[in-house]
Amino acid sequence: MVCVRLSSGRELITAEEFAKWWEDEDQGELRSGCFHDALRRELARRLELSNFRQLQLAKGEKVLGPDSPWSSKEEAQGPDTLVAIVRPYLAADDPRHSLLFQSAKSGDLEKLVRLLEEPCDPNAVKTSTDSLALHEAAEQGHAEVARVLLEAGANKNREDCNGGTALHDAAWNGHHEVVQLLVEKRANLDKLNFTRGDSPLHCAAYKGYSKVVHLLLQGKADTGKNNFLGEAPLHSAAIRNQHEIVRQLVEGGADKDKANGRGETPLHLAIGQRLPDPVRALLKARADQEKASRRGDTPLSLAAGVGDPTIVRLLLQAGADKDLPNKESMTPLHVAAACGSEQVTQILLDAKAEQDKRNRSGQTPLHFAALTGFGPPIQSLLDAGADRNVLDCEGYIAVDLAAKRGNEEAVNILLKDWKATRETNRHRGVDAPDHSAIDQPYYGQILTSSHGGRRSL
Repeated sequence: MVCVRLSSGRELITAEEFAKWWEDEDQGELRSGCFHDALRRELARRLELSNFRQLQLAKGEKVLGPDSPWSSKEEAQGPDTLVAIVRPYLAADDPRHSLLFQSAKSGDLEKLVRLLEEPCDPNAVKTSTDSLALHEAAEQGHAEVARVLLEAGANKNREDCNGGTALHDAAWNGHHEVVQLLVEKRANLDKLNFTRGDSPLHCAAYKGYSKVVHLLLQGKADTGKNNFLGEAPLHSAAIRNQHEIVRQLVEGGADKDKANGRGETPLHLAIGQRLPDPVRALLKARADQEKASRRGDTPLSLAAGVGDPTIVRLLLQAGADKDLPNKESMTPLHVAAACGSEQVTQILLDAKAEQDKRNRSGQTPLHFAALTGFGPPIQSLLDAGADRNVLDCEGYIAVDLAAKRGNEEAVNILLKDWKATRETNRHRGVDAPDHSAIDQPYYGQILTSSHGGRRSL
């Protein structure tokens, strides 16, 4: 019987297997002189060779051609041993490999096929980038070139010097046809690169490629995969104002409240960048409006801090707690007043935010506005009825803090039409009844000492 071995001696087909294969093969095909091709196809299948690897059969010293023997079952019973010879790839330093990379980059499919038939190694590595020709094709969006390289045996998950695969390159550049091909070929959808630890889905979300995101989600890419910053693809989309991608990812099962390494949710990131569209998309998906970051910022306090009236309104309309304090026990109104945002301060006051709420130091929003010296928020708070006589834990009222900081405009606003209470007067060492006129020279002296110059009030 006939058996087949590699030149190394490894047995590919035993005599018994050959006999069974002969029985199973279409005898009409074999008898028509196609035995040689049929056996080569079977060997290529067993060796997992691509169509570009040339495989020859030899009997002794003779290389067999299409006119090989055994056109009948009886002839196939002879005690012959065939040797399968696989034509080796070109040497790694062969200049034709450089041409392979050029063809992949330019999309010259005809030239690429000729080079693979030399045969160039589809897994030859470009030393400068540690990448394959497949990376070049994916980066440029040459889907048919990529398909041929994969059929030739290119490693679909090979990493370049930055840890990026061909799928990273295709996703980053929005080449959805190449992405679809790699998804169909079961490439690793969740491999992280070395630069930021991004997956292909991070790349597509960051760049806003909706078709690519759709294909990756169809392929079951992990929406919760974190990069080195602890950020999932939804964070990448939110911070880049990709509101359509935000919607896609949430519908694809992404955790809308997932925190990154700093405890920030996608909602925090969108607010921090003052991006109302991703905020709308996340609120529509019922993102948590009260989750605090590691710094203690709630979404509303963060929006108040960046002074974005549109986002503040969106959060209030979605039901955010207008008086929820952050980690520093400051309400959104404290934050808005401290940051000097008259518009946000007014929006919160119109929403009936508690204007005299005290933080752990006993200070109200008016104290904070006085400390920072922003006149418009002070006036808004006073117009809304904020109490000028509230003492903090150290016994200071708002005007005390304004004077100590040398905020003359704030002092003037706070002193206008103001009557001090008995408690306030006692704090200042003045023996006067409730609602007595404030002693302006008292604050003039504080302003003078804080600035080293004469002030008159």
